[in-house]
Amino acid sequence: MDWPVNFRDRITMIPKVSIIMSVKENEPFLKDSIKSILSQTYSNFEFIIVNDGGDSAVDTLIDSLNDSRISRITRSWKGLTKSLNDAIAIADGKYIARMDAGDYSWPTRIESQVNLLEDNSNTGLVGTSYSEITNTGKKITETILPGDPVKLKKSLLYQNQFCHGSVMFRKKCIDDVGLYRPEFIKAQDYDLWLRIADRYEITNIQEILYTRRLDIDSISIALKQEQNYYAEIARKCSLARSKGEKEPIGSLRQKKPPGNIPGIKLEKEKTFQFNFHLGRILFFERKLKSARKHLFISFRIKPYKFFLTGFIIASFLPVSLLDKIDPLWQIIKRKCKLRI
Repeated sequence: MDWPVNFRDRITMIPKVSIIMSVKENEPFLKDSIKSILSQTYSNFEFIIVNDGGDSAVDTLIDSLNDSRISRITRSWKGLTKSLNDAIAIADGKYIARMDAGDYSWPTRIESQVNLLEDNSNTGLVGTSYSEITNTGKKITETILPGDPVKLKKSLLYQNQFCHGSVMFRKKCIDDVGLYRPEFIKAQDYDLWLRIADRYEITNIQEILYTRRLDIDSISIALKQEQNYYAEIARKCSLARSKGEKEPIGSLRQKKPPGNIPGIKLEKEKTFQFNFHLGRILFFERKLKSARKHLFISFRIKPYKFFLTGFIIASFLPVSLLDKIDPLWQIIKRKCKLRI
């Protein structure tokens, strides 16, 4: 591994928080993303940035910020899981915080998370609620994630309840449960949260302290099928651990996950997933007219998806009726193990 450019300088300090980020390219919002960390109200941190196969422009940008808290690792592409593990391996902080390139951390994010972990010794992982915006800065939605540790631990097995870029966890958690597992090329975060939840309390700060930038090429959109495949294996591994059984992680080596869809089909898949994501969020915010617009775009691509038809039909119902139906719908989802 190539050591950070300012490794010798940073060994003289002991930061409480190590913030880790992996970067693949010098995208338009990278500088603002880094600056959102450097401008935090909490300052006792190191910021480890891995240039994972990006060109020299990434290094030039990072170095131009001239902040002694930044450590840079530059190397050929190894992927997100390996990048995060390499950053953790040299991290000195008591706490590890994530940050995704292109996103934005609100000024009090790190301070709020440190305070929570300092006050709650049994808590190993804390995320925050978040907003989503487009590349043009248009607000898409705000998501308030559940914070109750008991309820969150139960619902986590059903669905990932953390925004990866917003989390902070104790480095001791890594000592206890291990790093991001290399078998999980996708959903590596979900697998780690489930393992941390086996031994620690977990929570989310209800306040929105993170903004995620979402576009049609985002990993969670473009690689949705592959993401779901790895997430399902993570769930099965968690259930196996709870029963004292062997984890089925070997299936990740034996069975080939869904691959990328080539050419025009991939563009259609991304259009479908992006618009369904927006339509579903707007639906649950009861912005039904806007939701229908995006749901109909998805419907034209995949009219055979029964759940999509259900959302469209429901979007014509009165809000008062939807609010009454919603508790029953949540029960059906849990009973039928629907992951919509």
